[in-house]
Amino acid sequence: MVLLRDGHPFPHEFTAPGDGGRLLKECLRTGSHMPEERCTRAYVQGLSDTNNPRIALVFDRYPTRGGDHFRRPWGPLLREVAMLDGSMEVVHEEKWPEFRRKQIDLLVAEGISGAQAEKLYAPFK
Repeated sequence: MVLLRDGHPFPHEFTAPGDGGRLLKECLRTGSHMPEERCTRAYVQGLSDTNNPRIALVFDRYPTRGGDHFRRPWGPLLREVAMLDGSMEVVHEEKWPEFRRKQIDLLVAEGISGAQAEKLYAPFK
């Protein structure tokens, strides 16, 4: 991310709706650690094009009404997900537990520990 920040619109590209990027900006400014559990988007590190393309690479840690691209306050709670194959998915919040379970299984099948996979998909605090 540090390499991308120069000339890149920050922080909204890397944060979920409602996150003004204060923590991200501070960590980038100081070089301090960004605690994963405080990130509003999760990024699954260590994957490559040899991994299962149906694995979520980046996803919203919490749902927003209408999703973060459309933000319709009357819309359903959604999470937007970027898959390893480059496609995007929108997951309705009522479908999130099933999506989460399948993603954890896919990560474990690729050699990521169950504990690490569960941590990635832990509820946002």
